[in-house]
Amino acid sequence: MMSEKSNVTSLSAAAKRTDDPVAEIGRRIAELRDRYKELDVMDNSGTSIVVTYRKAEMDDLDEQIYCLEKYASTLRACSLEGALVQIGLASSIFDYVIDYPPDLDSSAPTSEELRFRRLIFSAVKALADDPKLDLTQLGVWHSLSEHRDPWTPYEKRVAVIQKEQDAARDHLRRVPPTRRPGRTSMKREIPSGS
Repeated sequence: MMSEKSNVTSLSAAAKRTDDPVAEIGRRIAELRDRYKELDVMDNSGTSIVVTYRKAEMDDLDEQIYCLEKYASTLRACSLEGALVQIGLASSIFDYVIDYPPDLDSSAPTSEELRFRRLIFSAVKALADDPKLDLTQLGVWHSLSEHRDPWTPYEKRVAVIQKEQDAARDHLRRVPPTRRPGRTSMKREIPSGS
């Protein structure tokens, strides 16, 4: 027979569940990290077989966490919880890149860069779906332009860039050359008789 406490715990756990697989992955990562921490603080003075098996479990937990973190970057968040999971994972990638800078001579994006961009854009789109938020009013929307969004098909990304370039060209055609940024209408005076 199930105790009242465990029944309440399972009900509250079920109430927290969402239809967002990213949030579920975040919960699973938290469970695995808790177990890893539990094993990590244990006394290592046991027999070699105990230490060996505990270390093997810790290695397996670490690998599971790594795989789930990578998997979470391949899914779109569809809740605030999922967005927060992805922001946390993006922060971890940022920390990793700071500690282990990529080869700057390579023009190819790194796996970390690709995952970081997917995580950030997925989280932002999940936040943008919240009717209480208007991200266009926050001053950072241009940095998150659709042409940089890895979740948007490349055809649409190219169309956005072409539209922006066409708008810039049209603007320059309407502005007289003397009023364009970086130009002045004053003629340079040549000093006389030096």
